[in-house]
Amino acid sequence: MSGMEYSSMTFAQLVAQLSSQLDYVVWDRTGTDAPFNFKIELGQTTGTRDERYARVLAEMGLRLDLV
Repeated sequence: MSGMEYSSMTFAQLVAQLSSQLDYVVWDRTGTDAPFNFKIELGQTTGTRDERYARVLAEMGLRLDLV
């Protein structure tokens, strides 16, 4: 499985990181500023890499918008 792992990051930091790596702007609508550990696994689902990220991030309360 492909994915990324982050330690002690806020959603704002995660959003900034993902926005710089993807061809999308990532919006944080979680309303929290506490640090978390994140492991984002894209799995073997169908769709493009960005579509898979969009599905996983939506489950975390994040949204991708095409730049």
